[in-house]
Amino acid sequence: MKEELQGKLVEILTSIQTATGKAADFAMTELPDIAQQYIAYGRVFETVWTVFFFTAMCVFVAAVIFLFKKDEHEAALIPGALFFVSTILFLGSLKDTVMVWFAPKVWLLKEIGNLLK
Repeated sequence: MKEELQGKLVEILTSIQTATGKAADFAMTELPDIAQQYIAYGRVFETVWTVFFFTAMCVFVAAVIFLFKKDEHEAALIPGALFFVSTILFLGSLKDTVMVWFAPKVWLLKEIGNLLK
């Protein structure tokens, strides 16, 4: 009985090792395609955020101008502060967007580093 269990254990471990090797081989052959797809995803993701923050900046500037024209200077403080925040977020997002479009390998290495942390 003990020999039969040991034989089955060796068989299971061998099949796990074989499956792991096949999975590693598959991942290595697919790695360039995976990297290209992740860069494409990053381009879309970063561009959408940059456009969103830029749009927010424009909306807050329009709100400040509108409130100043109505002589509501105190009310203009809120969209003014939000404009400041959205500008900071826009500039941070713009940095990542430029990187993913013009230095995709550097961006990919940076993202892999973030994933490993």
